[in-house]
Amino acid sequence: MQALVKAEKLSQVAFALPVSVLVGWLLGAGLDKLLHQHWIYIAGLLLGVVAGFIQVFRMINEPGLLSATAYDKSAPRGQGFSDKEGKDDWKQDA
Repeated sequence: MQALVKAEKLSQVAFALPVSVLVGWLLGAGLDKLLHQHWIYIAGLLLGVVAGFIQVFRMINEPGLLSATAYDKSAPRGQGFSDKEGKDDWKQDA
């Protein structure tokens, strides 16, 4: 079940940028028609791209989404290390 949740979160990342660009373009095109202009859709596209990238970066930086961010990279790993003393007290086993 956890694999399905992770796949769903990754699919959200894949759709966030295109949907943001589409919404920005549609809002810009609507404002173009409403205000009788021909340049506002470009501003809408740019705002959609910026909003999409911000959302993608927020989703990617969410803890646990990618396996590389799921654990503390600074903690020693491998044989001979134990966390028996506590979460942050890493001591080498004898």
